[in-house]
Amino acid sequence: MGRSKARVVLVEREKKIYCGDNWLEVDIYPAYHQPEGRGRRARVKESCPAQRNLNDKNARKYFIRLVHTNFTSADYRLDLTYNRESCPETPEKLARNARNFLRRLGDLRKKLGLPPLKYVLINAYGISAKTGRMVRPHHHLIVNAGLSVSEIMGLWKRRGKNGRTYGFVSYTPLQFDPDTGIAGLANYLTEQPAHKKRWTSSTNLCKPESSTNDSRYRKRQVERMIAGEAYKAYGSDCRNLINYDKWCAKYPGYRLVEYSPEYVDGMGAWYLSMRFRKNEDTLPQKEGKLKRGCAGISASVTKTGRCNQAEEFRDKDAS
Repeated sequence: MGRSKARVVLVEREKKIYCGDNWLEVDIYPAYHQPEGRGRRARVKESCPAQRNLNDKNARKYFIRLVHTNFTSADYRLDLTYNRESCPETPEKLARNARNFLRRLGDLRKKLGLPPLKYVLINAYGISAKTGRMVRPHHHLIVNAGLSVSEIMGLWKRRGKNGRTYGFVSYTPLQFDPDTGIAGLANYLTEQPAHKKRWTSSTNLCKPESSTNDSRYRKRQVERMIAGEAYKAYGSDCRNLINYDKWCAKYPGYRLVEYSPEYVDGMGAWYLSMRFRKNEDTLPQKEGKLKRGCAGISASVTKTGRCNQAEEFRDKDAS
């Protein structure tokens, strides 16, 4: 007689995504699995979504996780614009200009002895309803610190020593909200859904790590905890949640900062997404450093606008 197949069961899966040392995301959702495969699994690297459009929900979530894993408030956000004479006519030319700019950034950092360039790039533009042409092309960048404002502005231009500048460069320190982190920036970038927002990143970024557990929660347990919140308006402050203390107790050392339940009609179950922030009194390091398996960079800004950096390499297993 042939071997009988194991019965597939519906479980409540807990997925924890570690975004550097300071951020933890937890998803609890129904999933089909075989009984012998239940339990806790080892950490794996999160795969990048094939769809890299920030108007896509999953791509936006991965974008936030990637930034939380690799960048800190010591790094910078750049906004690159075009004047009327320099506007590219096609998305291909828009992307080419960004690649050339990033290549110049990398070459200058290498020349000055700075750590390799790390970046996340967003190419954004709109489409005219009248002409069908590309309008208001621009770029958003998150880059690691090291170069001064004047050095960066001098690279946003056409080829050649006397090449004309493309447009303006906005150079601001990367701001992390104490509760939502970089999520506010990602939401701001998606406020205009008519605009196309394709993003890419350097290959030297560390991927968020995740692990799953199919035996920690039961369906009724999750339903009771979510249903209890329906009787209390908590707004955007998770501390007003009825089960706030219970959720924090399940993930020691973290505080709950974002709570988003969604009912899935097709499966008759809840999909719960939560974001946790490391407690200030248990932070393993200062905001200007990274640890989990990456080359951390501590930076201090001098009067000239340049950042003094010290690169610290740590073994992945040490964390």
